[in-house]
Amino acid sequence: MAIYQYWKPGNGGIGGIIRNGRGDWIIGFSKSFTHATNNLMEMCALKKGLELVIEHNLRPLEINMKIILQKGNLLYDPLINHCRSTLRSLGGPTVQHSFREQNRVADMMAEMGATLNFFDKTHVFVTPPLLYAQFSGKI
Repeated sequence: MAIYQYWKPGNGGIGGIIRNGRGDWIIGFSKSFTHATNNLMEMCALKKGLELVIEHNLRPLEINMKIILQKGNLLYDPLINHCRSTLRSLGGPTVQHSFREQNRVADMMAEMGATLNFFDKTHVFVTPPLLYAQFSGKI
């Protein structure tokens, strides 16, 4: 699972993709945010990705994300604890840092979340958006 956030003053978005072992699209998501920090959006992206993993029973799991989150911020600790608890319930999958350039598709999903207004709802893509072909060569 690759997750990313996109942020600029005033608005931002989260997005992610879940692929199989061959790198093929399984499911993706985007959501817009207003007045949120990049750290909060990264944690919300992880939370949403984990919810989709559980809902669709997508295992084994490896997670790639831009920010590796650490406890110590009273504002974010409850969400971090929730994500850590969920990760433990999934058997403690590997969580790795990855740069945006390493996964342009997930970054594109986050940027799309920032530009589209789904009325505070997460949009789940069971098929890849057309822009996916531009970054992956697949559809």
